[in-house]
Amino acid sequence: MRILRNLAKRILHLGIVAALLSVKDAAATVIVRNGGDVIDSFLSQTRESLIQVVATRPDDPKYPTLESRCHKLNFLTSEQQNFCEDFVRSAVPDLFTLNRGTAPTPFKLVLDPLVMPDPLGGMRPVAAATDCGAAGPILFHYDTVRTYSPRQLFFLMAHEFAHKISFQGQTCVTDNETIGPFDASGGGRRLIDAFASVLTDAAVERQLVGDDYAIFDNFSCAMTDERSGFSLRSRPSVERIVFDKGRFDQYQTGIGHLPRDPYCSIESRQWKWAYALRMTIKEPAGCRLFEKTQERVTIIRVMKEYDPLPDGSRLPAEEVTRQTLENVNPICDVQPRQITIPFNHELGTATFTIDYLNTQTAGNRALVRFTEQSKSSLLMD
Repeated sequence: MRILRNLAKRILHLGIVAALLSVKDAAATVIVRNGGDVIDSFLSQTRESLIQVVATRPDDPKYPTLESRCHKLNFLTSEQQNFCEDFVRSAVPDLFTLNRGTAPTPFKLVLDPLVMPDPLGGMRPVAAATDCGAAGPILFHYDTVRTYSPRQLFFLMAHEFAHKISFQGQTCVTDNETIGPFDASGGGRRLIDAFASVLTDAAVERQLVGDDYAIFDNFSCAMTDERSGFSLRSRPSVERIVFDKGRFDQYQTGIGHLPRDPYCSIESRQWKWAYALRMTIKEPAGCRLFEKTQERVTIIRVMKEYDPLPDGSRLPAEEVTRQTLENVNPICDVQPRQITIPFNHELGTATFTIDYLNTQTAGNRALVRFTEQSKSSLLMD
């Protein structure tokens, strides 16, 4: 019996699991590379959703125009609705420039609390802040925005961008000023919140934002046979388990660490079992905040998993080999880390090689689905 005899006759199962995203969903999916924080990804994704809202053709029959949505805001008077319509119409070109121009407005996550003056002359904590006018970044308070839903973050971002838009000869509209029919204390905030409501309602209607995030970690998994040198590579995509909603820095992920997850394996027609890779990554503290923690760990195992018996039962899986990498999370590494684990099987020796590729986020969980459980296998005889 020879491994990989007559490669042209090999049956190759490329069980690469993918999220079933429509074109619309894919456009709103953002990738963060090694060493990045997933909150940065949420901000980037929200910006992309904002761009899609303002880029919609005004004559699109499927949706009402952005400015016409002001007249659906029942908390505004008729005069305020008309003023809101003028502001939205004027703001759209500037919004596009601020996000898709040669120098898009930068975002900055900050750990220190943000405070701003309130209408009564005091100070109030805020989730975000920016300078009046087009220049300067938008600051987001990390511990606040990490608890926000996609809808809340979109509203907040739209509000902050409204401060960067010139209107009726003014460099910007501030929260505490009075402007037009918004003549009460804090009138500027009411106008800007109306503007943010218009954009958020449009984003929700177009299913660009939802009520929760889905996070997928993408890996490359290769199995190499040592005798033949033949290698099979797949790219499993795994939905991250978040331990506490709003704490995206505390999670578990990996390859085949849950029954529904994709995995890669090696099997043979002659065997009644397969050798499957299992990798579990536990991150208790977040890449951004801590360099070392004893609770951070990556566990890699090769399991011998038996086919079902005639009566449908199955023998327990056996652990062939294991590696425990303490204080290691390949997602946190700025420089890519390659993990290898060799193992012996009945016909020789093989090695699994794992690389972390990137993390994707999708802002509307209802639109993201896994295919049925599948695997990446090399059939051997």
